[in-house]
Amino acid sequence: MKTLLITLVSLINLNIMAKKPVAMVVITRGEISILRPRTLKAIPLTNGMSLSEDSSILSGEKSFARIKFSDGSILNIGPESKLVVKIHKPNGKTLLSLLKGRIRATVNKSKKGAPNKFFIKTKTAALGVRGTDFQTTFDPASGRTSLLTYEGSVAIKKVRPSFEKRVDSFSDEDKINFVQKTLEKEDQLAEVGDFTNVDPVAKKATATVKVSAQQLVLLERDSTMGVDKVKFKKAAFSKAVKEKNGLIKQNAEKRGLKLDEKNLGLIDTKTGLYIPKKDGKAVGRISGNGQYLAPRGLTLDSRKGFISTTKEGQEKAKSLNEELLIDQVSDESVNPAYLRYFKSN
Repeated sequence: MKTLLITLVSLINLNIMAKKPVAMVVITRGEISILRPRTLKAIPLTNGMSLSEDSSILSGEKSFARIKFSDGSILNIGPESKLVVKIHKPNGKTLLSLLKGRIRATVNKSKKGAPNKFFIKTKTAALGVRGTDFQTTFDPASGRTSLLTYEGSVAIKKVRPSFEKRVDSFSDEDKINFVQKTLEKEDQLAEVGDFTNVDPVAKKATATVKVSAQQLVLLERDSTMGVDKVKFKKAAFSKAVKEKNGLIKQNAEKRGLKLDEKNLGLIDTKTGLYIPKKDGKAVGRISGNGQYLAPRGLTLDSRKGFISTTKEGQEKAKSLNEELLIDQVSDESVNPAYLRYFKSN
C-alpha cells in the first residue's frame, strides 16, 4: 500500500511537471515571484522560465516582468501586481485573472470578424480583446477597474461579485465561452486614447473620455509602467504627440464628437482615477514616463481622492474632489459630467 501511494504521488507530480508551457519569461526587474499550479511555495521568476496555465505571478514595488505567450502576444506586469494565467490555448484564446495592480498587453490580432480571444477578469469587470495594445488596473482597496487603450479597441463590462465564482465553475473552454457571452453587450468599447473605469457603486463602466495626448504618448512609450525611465528627444516627442492627437480626433469624430484638446485631463494609472482640469488648468503633473504626480502637499487615494494633513491643503483637496467624480454613475443622462470634455459638432 505504501509503495502504491508513493507511485501515485510520483505520477501526479510527473503530470504537473509535464503540463505544456504556454508562455516564456522575457524580462524581469526587481522582485517577481511565481507560484506554480498545485505547489505551496513561490519561487523567483527569472528570464527564460516557462509558464503553464494556472500560474500565479506576484510583483513587488518598483518591479516589472514581461512574458510572451505561444501565439506571440505580450503581457507586461507592473509594480505591486498579482495575476493568474488561467488559460492560454494554441489558437491564442487566453483568460487572465487580475487580482491587483497593473498590466499591459499587446495582443496579436485575430482574423477580421472573429470574436474576442484575449480576456481579463477582475472582481468588478470583464474585458475582451481581439487584437490591440492596452493597459488595465485593478485596485482592490476601492474595487475599481480601469482601462486605457493605446491601439485597437477593448470591450469592458461591469460584473457582479459572483461572476468570478461562476467562471471558475466551468471547464476551460466553457470559461472562455461564458466570459465571451458576457461581453456580447459590453458597457463601453474603448478605442485609441479612451479611458474608462468601473466603480463598484456605478451601474456600469463610465462613458469613455480622452486622455491628454502628452500623457498618452509617454505612457504608451513606457511598457514597464513606471519602473524604467523613458528617453524621448524633444522633436520626436512633439511629433508623436501631434500624430496621437490626430488619431484621437479621428476616433472622436467617428462618434460625432469634436475633441476639445485644451480640456483633456490626466489619469492616475495606479488608482484608476481620471483627474479633470480645474478652471482650465491641469491638476497635478506627469513624470517623464507619464505617471501621475499629485499637486504639491497632496496625495491621491483611490477611495478618498485628494487628501492632505494641513488645514490649507484640506480645503484645496475638498475643492478638487468635487470634480473628481469618485462615486460615478455611468449613465450620461444622469451624470453628464463626462460630456464637458467634448464639444458637439
